Amino acid sequence: MQYDRVLYAFILITKIIKMDYEEQLEKWFEKYEEENLKFEELENKPNECQQVSAIVFLASKLKNKKERFFLHGEHDTLYVGAGFEAFEEFTEEDVKMAVYHDLFISDTDRGFQMYASM
Repeated sequence: MQYDRVLYAFILITKIIKMDYEEQLEKWFEKYEEENLKFEELENKPNECQQVSAIVFLASKLKNKKERFFLHGEHDTLYVGAGFEAFEEFTEEDVKMAVYHDLFISDTDRGFQMYASM
């Protein structure tokens, strides 16, 4: 009985921490999206192609560097086929880098998306 209460408390605390992290991510994204950061202004780009650079950046943030993530497209949007849990926790500086790459939080799942430009 005591074990069940401890387990329940642990699960509840974990959910609260996760919600706080996601709320913080959203605030940071809003903050830097308002600054209208441009990829062209970014120094030390992993690649000159914005989409390739974004993928390289995201790959560097995977918790398990051997893990794969996939992109799927719909109209003019690319969705990263991995949720937040696949990535290391983003710092504010990571969010700024993501916004430079035109990455944003997906409105359909708990992950990232970007516009595909030609």
